[in-house]
Amino acid sequence: MPIRASVLLSSSLLLAVAAQAVPNAQMPASKLFEAAAQLERLPSGERDAIALRHTLVSKTPGTVVKVWYQDQGQRVELPLRADGSFERPAGLAKPGFDPVVQADRPEDDLDLNIDLVAKVPDPRQFDYADLQRSATQMNGFIKRQAGMLSLLAPKVHSMVFRCASAAPPCALVVHLPEGAKTYKADAKGQIALRMSPELQRAQPKLTTEGQISAIVGDME
Repeated sequence: MPIRASVLLSSSLLLAVAAQAVPNAQMPASKLFEAAAQLERLPSGERDAIALRHTLVSKTPGTVVKVWYQDQGQRVELPLRADGSFERPAGLAKPGFDPVVQADRPEDDLDLNIDLVAKVPDPRQFDYADLQRSATQMNGFIKRQAGMLSLLAPKVHSMVFRCASAAPPCALVVHLPEGAKTYKADAKGQIALRMSPELQRAQPKLTTEGQISAIVGDME
């Protein structure tokens, strides 16, 4: 059964609530962004084609979860993308600075997803080689995370293109020597492209239609 990169690299959000009078879920920044900090410590050539995106998912459909921390008495909200995801902000990279990150929802209403995403020069048009480079870096990072179990670590087998919205519908076009092949989004607004020897040999150009919010590594 396929497992998304976000499933491997994420867990249920285990948060401590300071007191019953404070309903907000809380977690030290060093814990929330532990994997992101490890990624940032890698040499640039081992991480420049990938990123980690975090999403606090409410069990109440349609809820956008706000996230913030305090810096010198000032509330600093983490910038959210349209899909509610966020990355480790540069302000948290200061040595010795480990504030508590808070959410505006209670602990038992939240789950944390962490996605490994591909960074391509232009998501509207790019080369298959760009995806290969991202997949190689993802697999390297996954092995590092697995440590002594690296030989058993899963590998990225597909890239999942997430549509930003249902309208206009998005699509992925693979420009093969024998002609273009178009992949339409499924009911979840996603397009899965399996990394294959055939595509590796062809090294096609890829173009997208509509707006893609993320290209996420998928493993098994």
